[in-house]
Amino acid sequence: MCRSRLGFAGTRTRRFWAWGLACGWLLLAPCPALAQELRDVRMADHPAFTRLVFELDALVDYGLEREQAGRVLLVRVDAKGQAEILRSWGPWVKRATVEPLLDITQVRVELRDPGVTVREERLEAPPRIVLDVGAPASVPSAAPEAIAAPAPRVDPPSPVPLASPLAPPPSAAPRPKVAQVLPPPEATRSAPAPLSQRLPPDEDPERIHDPYSIATQLSDAERMPVPVPMATEDRGNSLLGYGVFAALLLAAALLGVFVSRSRRADRMARRAEITRRVLSQAGSRAQSLPAEPLQPAGGDVPVQPAPTRDDAPGSPPADLSLDSPIDAPRTVVSEDRPRESEAYRRDAGEIDPRLEALELRVDALEFALERALEGRERLNAQLVAQAEELRVQRAAIARTQRALRSLAQGRDPGHDEEALRD
Repeated sequence: MCRSRLGFAGTRTRRFWAWGLACGWLLLAPCPALAQELRDVRMADHPAFTRLVFELDALVDYGLEREQAGRVLLVRVDAKGQAEILRSWGPWVKRATVEPLLDITQVRVELRDPGVTVREERLEAPPRIVLDVGAPASVPSAAPEAIAAPAPRVDPPSPVPLASPLAPPPSAAPRPKVAQVLPPPEATRSAPAPLSQRLPPDEDPERIHDPYSIATQLSDAERMPVPVPMATEDRGNSLLGYGVFAALLLAAALLGVFVSRSRRADRMARRAEITRRVLSQAGSRAQSLPAEPLQPAGGDVPVQPAPTRDDAPGSPPADLSLDSPIDAPRTVVSEDRPRESEAYRRDAGEIDPRLEALELRVDALEFALERALEGRERLNAQLVAQAEELRVQRAAIARTQRALRSLAQGRDPGHDEEALRD
């Protein structure tokens, strides 16, 4: 019984320390709400370069890396972002794919020319990372403006002498006309190259569903006003959402500790009540048994008869001294071995094993109940994880169906995704 009690006490102590360590980890672990956020990713085409802007809520570190022989530019930003795809019709960039990872966001920029140059810049109000993807170093970034042919030199007219007041005013000489020579159209603007020549060999021109050339699209983009970026919707990465989640976890841990301690107190009270009832029943049974016959205090001392006295008036005083066998040994009850009750001695051998068996059964039931509760908690956690996984799969299936419908109708799936987000 003592070993079982010590074993269960050690189990409860280890469980209490485990709860304490879990609560301490929740308090000391870095909260995900402190992670930075990538608010927006924008891309715009210019005649000389294509600009990518990463808007953040604070200045963070980032890294650049080239892959696939320079045709893919990887941008890793230490911030959390949302998945999206940005397309470009310019001569330098095909598309930019935003892929959120565990604690960072990776942006894959597919380039049309592996030899393009990248210019980096940081801005602080608001915090931004700006990347300009332009022409290679061996190719000029933009065609120089055509220089107009100089106009022919015209000599100023010779001064006319003042006429006398009597002479008639001379007629005004006709002003010579200056012919304006315009440069040929080939000098001002060269015809745009065909789309098949400006795209890399592995790019299919039939995939671009647009009747105009790249140069025409660039000129139209220059005339169109750039809209102001709209504020992105908060999708749960805010400080409040992560703070509430951490607070709920901490509250659940504290509630579990409180319930465990209260159950332990209830078990101790129940054991004390059972022990009290068993002892009271044993005492009542001992009182119901017949008592032992009374015996004189000194069993070995003989009884001396009392002397007769004459109480008549005028009689001499009687001798009140009593003769007692002082030398006779007396019976002394030993103090280290008191007498035991016959009732307690009769039932002690039956009550102790039953009480031990009862305590062992109670401990076994408590252990089985705790194991069942832990199993239920594990099942609940698995159900929650499976529900979340099912929700993610349904969302992915819905996105795939929308993309298939857009492709079947001849539309760009990226524009539909942007419209749904807006």
